[in-house]
Amino acid sequence: MWVALPSDLKMDLAKQQEVQFKAYYLPKDDECYQFCSVDQDGVVRGASIPFQFRLETEEDILVVTTKGKVEEIEQHNKELCEENQELKDSCATLQKQNSDMQAELKRKQGELGTLHSTTNKLEEKVKDQKAYWETELLQLKENNQKVSSENEKMAIRVDQLQAQLLTQEKEMEKLVQGDRNKSEQLQHLKSENDQLFISLTEQKAHQKKLQQTVEEMKQKETITVKKQQKLMACLSLHGYMGGSPIKEGMRAYF
Repeated sequence: MWVALPSDLKMDLAKQQEVQFKAYYLPKDDECYQFCSVDQDGVVRGASIPFQFRLETEEDILVVTTKGKVEEIEQHNKELCEENQELKDSCATLQKQNSDMQAELKRKQGELGTLHSTTNKLEEKVKDQKAYWETELLQLKENNQKVSSENEKMAIRVDQLQAQLLTQEKEMEKLVQGDRNKSEQLQHLKSENDQLFISLTEQKAHQKKLQQTVEEMKQKETITVKKQQKLMACLSLHGYMGGSPIKEGMRAYF
């Protein structure tokens, strides 16, 4: 069916036209229509896409346009296809990155599980070492108390011996200052004096030995106190230091 141009058509103005088809020109349900623009020489200058008359749906949209507009639409479709391909490529890249990140996440989770296990083992080791150090500290305290008690006893014994020696010296002075005119008594006194002198020498030697023993006990007590202080320092730092170096250091102290 041909549609002629309107007689009052002006090329610089847009004008809306209507075409009324007769019933026998309408295609059947399985037939299609197509608009064509033909010039005066019979050359087709433009054509629409084929279309049908049927119930309207979202996909059945009829667009009537010029050939230039069609080319523009095709170019736009081409650009959209290229952009779609780029988006597909980008999506594939993102999917690969997501897969890599999932694998990395699983690896990190595995490492985290291993780290938790190692941490639990270290905590158990720290608990065992803490119990060992507390036992060692208790033994050191008991030894220190024993040494202190022995030192007190030795000090009391030294005081007793010094008092006894002082008493004997005073008695010897009294004997020396006695009656020197009696020869027998003098001889007797000399004999007692010699005995007392020997006893005094022995007492002084024994006192010196006791003093040396007291000094040795004091040194032992000082060493024990230092060991106790070092062990207390190790216990206060057990949360920041590994088990093996502290344990080796403790062995070095003992």
